[in-house]
Amino acid sequence: MAIFAHPNKTGVKRIDPSLMPERGNLSFTAEGAFARANGVERISNRMETYPVELSYIINKGRPFKGDVGVTVIDEQNNRVATAASQWHNEGGFTQHFFTGYGDGKMQTDGIFICSNLCKCAFKGIKRGVYTLKVVSADYRDDNTWTD
Repeated sequence: MAIFAHPNKTGVKRIDPSLMPERGNLSFTAEGAFARANGVERISNRMETYPVELSYIINKGRPFKGDVGVTVIDEQNNRVATAASQWHNEGGFTQHFFTGYGDGKMQTDGIFICSNLCKCAFKGIKRGVYTLKVVSADYRDDNTWTD
């Protein structure tokens, strides 16, 4: 259990929306993978995209309707690029795989075992050190996405 205090206090960083209790809580199972796809061994400055695969994702929170992807973070902790799943334009991986099981929602304790391909766009990114992180976004009923 977490207790959130002073979520709108001046000078205090906003609470990460992914920590809020009404959201899904996605994580990897013991078999989970966040790996390079298609045998890509290393990043080259000539690459325009870098394929990453995610698999064995479990929802330990409320039913989740949305998508997962990868974001590229620079040394100053700024997001410089984000890559959604290959099913993002269909309403995310949950719409693609869970439509027949709960209105396109990944239910609590539901597991997504299939490989989820994300292509991180590196074109135009300056030379430097970057971190790749897994991210998620909720798909709202009005067909918009959370940040």
